Amino acid sequence: MTLGFVSCDTEPVDPVFLDFVPDSEQPSSFEVTIDGELFQATTSNASIGQGLIGIQGVGSNGKNISIVLEGTTLSIGAYAPSDVLMIYQPETNDDDLGYINYDPDLVIGGEIPDNIYEGAFTITNIDTVNQTISGTFSFTGYWSNSDDEIEAVELTNGVFTNVPYVDNNNNPNPGSDEDYITADVDGAETNFIIAIAVVSGNYLTVSGQNVAPPKQIQLIMDADITPGTYDITEDGGFNNGVTGLYSEGLVLYVVQSGQLTIISNDGNSVKGTFAFSAYKAEDESEIIEITNGDFDIELP
Repeated sequence: MTLGFVSCDTEPVDPVFLDFVPDSEQPSSFEVTIDGELFQATTSNASIGQGLIGIQGVGSNGKNISIVLEGTTLSIGAYAPSDVLMIYQPETNDDDLGYINYDPDLVIGGEIPDNIYEGAFTITNIDTVNQTISGTFSFTGYWSNSDDEIEAVELTNGVFTNVPYVDNNNNPNPGSDEDYITADVDGAETNFIIAIAVVSGNYLTVSGQNVAPPKQIQLIMDADITPGTYDITEDGGFNNGVTGLYSEGLVLYVVQSGQLTIISNDGNSVKGTFAFSAYKAEDESEIIEITNGDFDIELP
């Protein structure tokens, strides 16, 4: 999958070092109307690193909205639809697929033409002192697996306000405090550009995502998980141990077995290692091996 990002006429923002502690008095919010029903995120965060900007709002039971655009600095202004990948994942989703802002039926030969992206995205305000970002968005979401014949949904009146962001490009001591998640995928070393840990209810999700080419990895565990080694199973997660997944584009791999070792989880950050095998959802005979997984991510 290829994303055709182009630059937009925007106002650049001066970089801020990560060791600055933002003012916690400013409330943050992230909400959007989905087919007439208001969704309000319980947690929201943003991250800048290695050429990508990611903004995410997470609600109950894992429902979440992710917005990803290419760039190294936050910029005020409206972006063209082809600049932005927007994803809505509902809570009732056994295969962890989602709604995306283009119709997958229009994809030919695995490449995505720029002109099939839909929606609107605008950054309206950036507070470089407190490191927060605000903006608006809307899009038509098409189910990422067109074979399921699931109708599109309309996401309207999306607003995020004072969402805290971390600028990994300006880490004064790279390699020590920067959030990361890496793994070998069938022997190929992979660094997931967007590394996020989200606590929602009683569970913790550690995730990594690349946009071009699109790849995603997730580990779901109890929020209060303590140091130790745990089995990763297909039916884990949601107060039932640990589970995980891996995807490349629209191809989902379901975890088969593996192990997660939590090195630390002190309420401020979570650190660990992992490895698991996973089978292709559409062909269980096709197995992928995830090895040498390693992460260290700040908690929201």
